[in-house]
Amino acid sequence: MEDLYKTLQTIKQHPTVRLGKHSIFHLEAFFFGYYYMMRHLEMPYYMENFKEFDNLIRWIRNKYDAGKNRSWASVILFYS
Repeated sequence: MEDLYKTLQTIKQHPTVRLGKHSIFHLEAFFFGYYYMMRHLEMPYYMENFKEFDNLIRWIRNKYDAGKNRSWASVILFYS
């Protein structure tokens, strides 16, 4: 199983191969699937990766005062 950062590098190099389309919403869907799989398979490093990603989402929401009812992808797209 690839580490989250290796996966991100692969996506960065070839986004349409991994995501099907060069879209932040496809990236968000990929991450939801990634974390579902990690929880379901009870991967040991899941919590470490999840905490880092969760902190990033909180930072994005706090920086842009987005609250919890907007997805991080929507917030990034709106402010980019």
